[in-house]
Amino acid sequence: MKGEDIKAGDEIGRVCSGIMKLILPEMERSRGRYVISIAGESGVGKTSLAALIREDIQKSGKRAVCIQQDDYFKLPPGTNFKARRKDPAIVGVSEVYLDLMQEHVDLFKAGALTLDKPLVSFGEDRIGREEIGLEGAGVLIVEGTYVTVLKNVDKRIFLEGTYADTLDGRIKRNREAEDGFSARILGIEHDIIIKHKALADIVVSTDHTIEARG
Repeated sequence: MKGEDIKAGDEIGRVCSGIMKLILPEMERSRGRYVISIAGESGVGKTSLAALIREDIQKSGKRAVCIQQDDYFKLPPGTNFKARRKDPAIVGVSEVYLDLMQEHVDLFKAGALTLDKPLVSFGEDRIGREEIGLEGAGVLIVEGTYVTVLKNVDKRIFLEGTYADTLDGRIKRNREAEDGFSARILGIEHDIIIKHKALADIVVSTDHTIEARG
């Protein structure tokens, strides 16, 4: 998504190091392309963690690319927010072209050399297109609130976040005005996203403890 500029803090860096110790050996043993999903509520650090993991993977000698769920929303950000104001019941996975994101994951795993994907411009409130080159890419990182439900993924990472952390994160990123409506939306999203935690292979708690499952 154009318009994002999120800086990684020290804690996210330590989380990245811990996760890499868990997944790098498996990734190196993998004979095919490898897919990682990073999910959790808005504002918990998914984008920052994805960027750091991508950087560390490339240091290990593999090329990694990242796609964001934000680019797969059916409506551009400002328009989507107005639609939510009109009818909060629309909040959820139905706002996102998860089927298209799944298709792109499957294409990557099948050896595709390019992906033609949506590209959201937050400031311009529009959805364009971009082509991502995949030649030589061994790893795909997909990040977003609902990406834990995607299939054909090798490692699912879930970041926990408190309600206060999530709201604070959105306000700092100027996604919405600081009012009761934003809190209401986050409550709806929380009820949806927390159910996806059970699908994760790695869970990062709010105190940055890393739990490997399965």
